[in-house]
This record gives sequence, C-alpha cells and structure tokens, in this order.
Amino acid sequence: MDSTQRTRPRSGGSPVGLVIFIILTVILAVLSYWGFAKYKEADTERLQAIAKQTAAENSLAKMAAEKEDLVDASGAQSGEMLKGFAKTALDKTNEVGFGSQAQETAKDALDASVKALEALRDEKDKLQTSAADLAVQVKAVEEQRKASEAASGEELAKKLTEIATLNRKIDETRTEWQAKLDKEIAARLAITDEYFTAQDQWKDVEMKYILHVAELKDKLGELTGEGTIVGEADGIVVKVDHLNKWTTIDIGSDRGVKPGMRFVAYTMDQAGAPLQKGVLEVLKTEAEVSICQILSTKAGQAVGKGDSVYNLAGPEKRLFVFAGKPEFYTIEEWTNFIKANGGDVVNAVQKGDQVADYLIMGVFEETDRKVSEQVRAARDFGLTILKEEKLREAMGLI
Repeated sequence: MDSTQRTRPRSGGSPVGLVIFIILTVILAVLSYWGFAKYKEADTERLQAIAKQTAAENSLAKMAAEKEDLVDASGAQSGEMLKGFAKTALDKTNEVGFGSQAQETAKDALDASVKALEALRDEKDKLQTSAADLAVQVKAVEEQRKASEAASGEELAKKLTEIATLNRKIDETRTEWQAKLDKEIAARLAITDEYFTAQDQWKDVEMKYILHVAELKDKLGELTGEGTIVGEADGIVVKVDHLNKWTTIDIGSDRGVKPGMRFVAYTMDQAGAPLQKGVLEVLKTEAEVSICQILSTKAGQAVGKGDSVYNLAGPEKRLFVFAGKPEFYTIEEWTNFIKANGGDVVNAVQKGDQVADYLIMGVFEETDRKVSEQVRAARDFGLTILKEEKLREAMGLI
C-alpha cells in the first residue's frame, strides 16, 4: 500500500559562527603578512649595511697593501720620515756631483710620493670613519629589527588571544543557538506529525464516507428500480425473432459496433423506473444496424421491439479504473472483456487531460492509501463508483 510522502526539515548549524570565523581568519592573515613585511624590510636594510661595511673594509685593505708597497720601496714609515729620506738623498746627490736638474727630478718624484702617501692616509681616515658610521647603522638596523620582531610578536600574541576569546564566544553562542534550533525543530516536527496523523485519520473517515454513500445509492436504486441500468441508451430493438432468439438493433458499424459486443435490453415500468429484460450479443454488423443473439432474459421478461439497449463500455470508448483487487475475475480478464466491448482499463482516475468514467471497487484493506486516493479522485472528478458485482450485471455477465 502507498504511504503519504512527508517532507520534514533537517537540523543544521547556524551560519553566523562560520561568518565570524572567516572574518577572524582574514584579520589574522593580514596581521601575519604585516609583521612579516616589517621583518623583511628590516632584514633588507641590515644586509645593505653589511654590504657597505664589507666594501669599506676591502678598500682599507687595498690601501694598506699599497702603503706597505710604498714603505717597502722607500723604507719610510711616515710622511716626515719620507721627507727626511728625500733630504738625505738630495744631499748625497750634491756630494757626488749630480747636476741641479737631476736633483730637481728626484725631488719632484719624492714630493709626489709624499703627496700620494698623505692622500692615502687621508683616504684611509675617511674610510675608517665611514666604516665606523656603517657599523653604527648596522647596529641600529639590527636593534630596530629586533624591536620590530618583539613588537610584532607581542601584537600577534595579543591578536591570537583576542581570536581565541572570540572563538570561545562563538562556540558558546553556536551551542546556545543550536540547542534553541533543535528545540524548535523538535516542536515543529511534533506539530507536523500530529497534522499528518490527523490528516491520515480524516482520509480514512472520508473514504469510508464516500463508499458508504455509494452503497446507499446502490440500495436506493435496488429499492426504486433506478439502479438496474447504469448506462444511457445507445439504441433500440427494431426487430425480434423469439423462435431463433435473434434481434435487430438500430446501431451498427458506423457507430463503432463490432461482433462480440454485449448490450443490455431494458424498458421502463409503470413507475418510470428502468427494468432490465435481457442480454444481447452482437453477431453481425451493418452500417446502421446490428444482428444480435439473445443470450439471457430476466425471469418473467422477454426482449421486445422498442426496448432500449446500452453497452456500458462502448461503442463510444469509456474508461474504467479498478480500486483494490477484483474478486470475480482477474484484472486481465476484465481488461480483455472491457476492450472487446469498446472500452479500456486505465491505472489512474486522471492522466493528463484524460479522465476515467467509472471506478470499480474490488477487495482492499481499509488502510490502503492508494485506494483511498483513487476514491477521493473519483469523487472530485464525478466518476460513477460501482462495485464489481454491479459491473457484472451492467455488462450482462449475470
């Protein structure tokens, strides 16, 4: 049996906590990037200062080497000593009788050497001063880097503490709201269950009511005679041969009549109620008439000229829906018989724009939801509801 489908909400976490967590993560990333950039900048300045100091030291070393070469060549340790060497050299040249031109040349060379030595000494002093300044700068940069790292570390630790505090508050808030949400969902589920339970109970009562009304209509028809015929007249009997049990009816192949179809013959009694008289089966059809055999007649009745005839399934195609399991014939047997009489069996009261004509009640459990839905749909669309036994009578099977 089919059960009613229900859609119920599922519990889930609050999106507020996720949003706050994302914001805090972004703040932490920005702070980390800022601290790293500061550290990188300080480290770059430190490396530049070290490079300058190295260049200065290389220059000092070069000057010291040049000075040593000059000392080795002259034997002088200073400019004054070099001047003394020059004076001695000039005096010697006078003693040995060199001319004034040679003396001037030697003097010029010595003066140039002295000036070069003094220039080297000045450059050395400048380089030593520059190296000292660079050392001070390197030390300042290093101290700045350490201070920056310390400050960044303190700021980072502070922010991490704040983030931890916020995360704890978020968890507490999430837990609180989750408890409220679970409570609310439980309350709504309880209301939903109560609603569906009441709805199921009402559907059961409604189906019983509809079936009860259909039974009352059948009983009323039996008492008044109006329930004997459930189809409108399709034609009339125009000729009867009682000896051979043949009749002629005024509808033929142009109306869709085919051999094998059954028609129920009836007339109206004095009270105006339909009175079933017999069952006819078509043997041969022509365009406007059909030859039929009288299969059976009701006790004390005889099919006569002028009697009305009808076929519940056709000749204009009518649709039947079976609710529950047929008791007298299988669903396959009913389908074959109804199709042979111009009708058809379908699975639903409505399918697209197609709506059935009859709902046939078989055997079913009162809790069968599919039957319940079929009965309600038949009532809503105005189908004629018949018991299987009534269908047998209307189709001329009893």
